[in-house]
Amino acid sequence: MKKVFLFLSVAFFLGAFSFTYLKEVKEDQKMIHTVFFWLDENLSKEELTEFEEALVLLGTVPTIDQYYWGPPAATENRDVIDNSYSYAINVHFSSLKAQKTYQDHPIHKEFLKQAPKWKKVIVYDNEVR
Repeated sequence: MKKVFLFLSVAFFLGAFSFTYLKEVKEDQKMIHTVFFWLDENLSKEELTEFEEALVLLGTVPTIDQYYWGPPAATENRDVIDNSYSYAINVHFSSLKAQKTYQDHPIHKEFLKQAPKWKKVIVYDNEVR
């Protein structure tokens, strides 16, 4: 009986905990999609130019509200700053649906063909509040 009570108590706690922390998916939730690229150091000038042109074209996907791209800023060195990446993009969307459309858009899919040029990519998506 004690085992059953313990099991039910743990199950109730975990159920209540997960219910409390489940994210409610809101299709109209504004968001920012931030991507950091670490490029292969051996890229030629032409390959780097191709990558930058692809970044410019990527910003033309119709569901994007705002789009920014560039290399790390020349800010002062501080322990909290990571400027080890080569380029970053910041893409603002009016909704999760707009971001999904962007992911599936032919321009984005064409951009992904640039993948051999990078060693590492990290993506951060955040809600806008």
